[in-house]
Amino acid sequence: MKEKMKAETRVEEDLEADVDKKTMIKIIAVILLIIAFIPIPVASYLDGGTRVYAALTYKIYAWNKGYGGGEFDKTRVYILGDYFKTYDELWEMEWEEFKDSPARDKMFVGTVVEIKEDSMVVEPLEGFYIRDTSDRIEFSTKESFKYDVKVGDKVTVKFRGAVEETYPAKINAYQWYPYK
Repeated sequence: MKEKMKAETRVEEDLEADVDKKTMIKIIAVILLIIAFIPIPVASYLDGGTRVYAALTYKIYAWNKGYGGGEFDKTRVYILGDYFKTYDELWEMEWEEFKDSPARDKMFVGTVVEIKEDSMVVEPLEGFYIRDTSDRIEFSTKESFKYDVKVGDKVTVKFRGAVEETYPAKINAYQWYPYK
């Protein structure tokens, strides 16, 4: 009888050990999944505020980078082959895709040549690519803050989308302000 009880006790202990092992395996598996799939902050760049988050299986770049004509603000996930690329290599990829995009923010500085009730006409300064499109650019000032500017003043203009090939050319300006 004692031997039967000892055998039953050993079986129960073995079962408890098996359950403990299974529980530990599950806990370790969950921890590994967390490490593999939950990103942690790993870098911040002084390019306008780009931040990088990484897990073992992917990287997230929250791009916020200034460029010659505006700001690139996009979040992108990189996996597999792109995971091991450097910041510069990834930026080159993004720029190649983005540089000719009609959604790209664009910017120029120009001299005010005419002020209308709800719009303004400016002459882009030499050196800004929009000058190749037209020497006169008109944009609405209806939806923006009204600055105290006069003909001859310089202004910075930020816009999105295409340039309408009219004369003067028309753009969709989302921001403008006196040039400093």
